[in-house]
Amino acid sequence: MIRAIDGTRFVWPHILDEVSRALPPYTWLTTLQQTSAVPSLSPEVEAGLGAGDSKNKTKLEAKADSDAVAAAQLSFRIVGQTVDIQALTRFMIQLEASPWIENVVLLKTENKVVQPGNKDAIEFTLDMKLQKADSSAIKKVPLNVAVR
Repeated sequence: MIRAIDGTRFVWPHILDEVSRALPPYTWLTTLQQTSAVPSLSPEVEAGLGAGDSKNKTKLEAKADSDAVAAAQLSFRIVGQTVDIQALTRFMIQLEASPWIENVVLLKTENKVVQPGNKDAIEFTLDMKLQKADSSAIKKVPLNVAVR
C-alpha cells in the first residue's frame, strides 16, 4: 500500500535536483517537460481484475507496479539557452554523469538573439531518460527535529 502512495513521489525532485546541479554558469532553461506517456491503469486493473502475472494483487498493488514501470520508462526534454557552446557540452556531460539520468541526446541547436541588449545566444534541445539509481547513490539521512 505504501508503494502505491509513495512509489513515484520523489521522481521529479530527483530530476530537478540533478538538472540544477549540472547547470553551468551562463546557461538557463526555458522548458523542462515529460515526453513519455503519462501512466494510467489498465482496464483490467480498473475493473479489479488481476493482470496476467498478478493473480492475487489488489487494485492498489497493481497501480504501484504500473507507476513503477512508468517511472522506469520516463523520458523528458530540456530546452534552454546559453551564451557559451562549451557550457552546453559541460551540461550534457554532467547530466550523463548523474546516477538518475541516462541517454542524453542533443536534438538541435539554433542561434537566437535575446533581449535586452540584442545578445547572441544558442538555444538547445536535449532529450534524456530517467534511470534507476544504484543503491550507493541514494543517501538516507535521518530526520531530526528539535522540539523546544
